[in-house]
Amino acid sequence: MQEIAKIVLDMPVEPGEVTDLEGITFEDYPDVNLTIGELSVLAVAKKAKKGDVAALTFLRDTAGEKPAEKVEVSGDITAATEDIKKMIAAAKKKGNG
Repeated sequence: MQEIAKIVLDMPVEPGEVTDLEGITFEDYPDVNLTIGELSVLAVAKKAKKGDVAALTFLRDTAGEKPAEKVEVSGDITAATEDIKKMIAAAKKKGNG
């Protein structure tokens, strides 16, 4: 499906191109021999063309173009450790006082 999604995402948008896929069945095009995955990706492409953001997200992710979700952690570990120690000490003092 990844390969098909990449192809579909790179298809030029011309009038009638994707919307002509309404109601396509295997029986309609026996020589084309589309797989269920190919038909599914094309069906999602129709929705994406109409502005369905979830469909576009599915296509993008299936094509392997999902943005990396990165969390960058940096800072002074020594200073952070001291801050945590101070917070623990303050919590203990507050609990006993």
